[in-house]
Amino acid sequence: FHILRIEIRGDTIERCLSHFTEREVLDKDNRYKTPSGVYVTASKDFKIHRPPRVLLLHLKRFTVQSGKIKKMVTYPETLNLGPYSSAPRDSDPLIYTLIGVVVHDGSGVHSGHYYSFVRNSNNLWYECEDSNVGPGSVKHVRRQRAYMLAYLRKPNTPKPSSVKPPP
Repeated sequence: FHILRIEIRGDTIERCLSHFTEREVLDKDNRYKTPSGVYVTASKDFKIHRPPRVLLLHLKRFTVQSGKIKKMVTYPETLNLGPYSSAPRDSDPLIYTLIGVVVHDGSGVHSGHYYSFVRNSNNLWYECEDSNVGPGSVKHVRRQRAYMLAYLRKPNTPKPSSVKPPP
């Protein structure tokens, strides 16, 4: 598995991932120092090179001042990780299915309560809170202000252009 800690920069998880992976120019007071000690303008970006089987997205909901970012960020049941990877655009799709959501209920980093929603192998959702486990629904799950999202990679399926009809 792999954990990506992403800032809440947008109202969808896709926008947050786009911000996480966008190219950043390092200039002025933030220039890159070469091994020879020379400061130069450069750029950097982050891409997922080896997509994991299980992807955990940690939304940075707490500020340095211990405040909580309560903004709603929507997230899909099915996530295409392709645009955020280093794989060529014509590669097999990197499709992930939502399997878990962790929620923090409280006002800040020093107080609150965590609970979760998990999907079982029969695609049924359950809400887990302390010692209580009860049925849930994807509709209810997707209305949560997620703190962490867990996605499971679907097995690769061939692109439509590479599928040949049977003889």
